[in-house]
Amino acid sequence: FPKEHLLGFIDIAARHKLPIIADEIYGEMAFEGVAFHPLAELAPHVPVITVGGLAKQFLVPGWRVGWLMLHDPVHALDDLREGFNRLTQLIVGASTLVQGAVPRVLCPEAGSA
Repeated sequence: FPKEHLLGFIDIAARHKLPIIADEIYGEMAFEGVAFHPLAELAPHVPVITVGGLAKQFLVPGWRVGWLMLHDPVHALDDLREGFNRLTQLIVGASTLVQGAVPRVLCPEAGSA
């Protein structure tokens, strides 16, 4: 969406004191000439929960590696953050082999791509 359109969503959320859940699983996969704007970067006073992952953006189908990022400048999601932290203590997720590859996918060495 154009930046102005996203700012409109943020304005509505701010007026109604609503957090935003932003599904950015496709992240940087935009048409040529169209800019991608991460919602959290545009929302200085609105909480945003961003959903992301590797499978779509980095073309590694089946890896099942994803994340939630909390942007909470007004501390409205403190309890939710605590709950998310507790969930990270459970053993549910990608295999150890896939987890070990994640840093190299997100931060490749120069010349490796």
